[in-house]
This record gives sequence, structure tokens and C-alpha cells, in this order.
Amino acid sequence: MNICIGVDPSMNSSGIAILICNDNNEIVKEQFYIIKPDKLTKREQQANEKYKDFFKYVLYDKLDPAQATNNHDAEFWKTLNMISVVNNINVITHEYINEENNVFVLQEGISYGSSIRTKSIFDLAGLNYLLRNIFICNKNVKFTIATPSEIKKFTTGSGNCKKEQMVELFKLTHSDFDLPKLDDISDAYWMAKYAYKLMIDNI
Repeated sequence: MNICIGVDPSMNSSGIAILICNDNNEIVKEQFYIIKPDKLTKREQQANEKYKDFFKYVLYDKLDPAQATNNHDAEFWKTLNMISVVNNINVITHEYINEENNVFVLQEGISYGSSIRTKSIFDLAGLNYLLRNIFICNKNVKFTIATPSEIKKFTTGSGNCKKEQMVELFKLTHSDFDLPKLDDISDAYWMAKYAYKLMIDNI
């Protein structure tokens, strides 16, 4: 069985999309996850119940580095948060990764041109590389890293498109999927679809 997984890593809302193919390499099932800290809002709780057949919010206990009394603890807590996110992604994807499946994982690379603060870029880079290690070291995974512009171009034809355009395209085929925030799931979905294209192109 061929399985394509898209991973959009983030400290606050990591998106995961999993596309499961049949023997004819047709996508027959989609599964989505969002990993986020702390607790769910009422609307998120409702989404977990409403879409439980194909979607789930997964929580982790996030430590707040701003509450640390010294820089050593702050950095240590940030690292623990990264490890928590990576461990959750590993647990979710491990269900599909085995010797019986051909698993293709595509992870978004780091957006060095992003407008987010420099310190946040460093933290995201740390998470990104910790996660790469998980997939690179797994012999049952074919792992690819794609730049944000590469994924945008695959999705819309333009490497400079806005995230909103990708979300709108996602909504066209997932009109009944209503989450408080769709962009993380949308990004992960297009990564999984890109992994699917690469898989088909190389069969």
C-alpha cells in the first residue's frame, strides 16, 4: 500500500495530512491531524467529535519559556516543547510506517524569507531539523523536503501566492470541513498531494 504524508511543523499548530492509496494508486482515504498546545476551545472540541472519522486535534503540554527564571531554563523548556511536538508527530505517523507500506513523507522546509521574528525562525528551524532526523533515520520512509515556494507553485502555479489562495483551493474539495483555522491542514494537505505527485511520477 502506498501512503503519502504531508507535515507542516509548528510549535503552535502542526498540521499533518495522510493520503492512503489502493492497489491502483488511487487515493481512497484522507486522515488529518493538528498538534497544538494546552487545551481545546469549545469549537475545536466540537470539531474533534464532528470529524472524528478523519480528523483529530492532539494536545501537548507546552512550557512557557517566558515564565522561566533564567535563560538556561528558558532554552531547556523550548527544547522540551520541540521534543514534545516531534514525539507526537512520530506517534501519529508511526501507525502508517511499516515494512508492508510504501510511505512517502514530504515536510515543508524553513521559510527563511518569512516576516516572522528572527527568534521564532530559529525555534522553527530547531523543530524542523529534529523532525527531519525522525524520518531520515527510518528505513521504511522515503523522505523529501520541499521549500514553501515549491509547494505554493505546485498548488496554485505561483511560488509567490498567498496562503489564502491555497486554503480556498482546499475548500473546493473539502467544503464540509470547517475548522476554526484551516491553513495548517491546507498546507499539510498540499504537501501530501505533492508527495503523491512525486510518487506517481517515479513509479
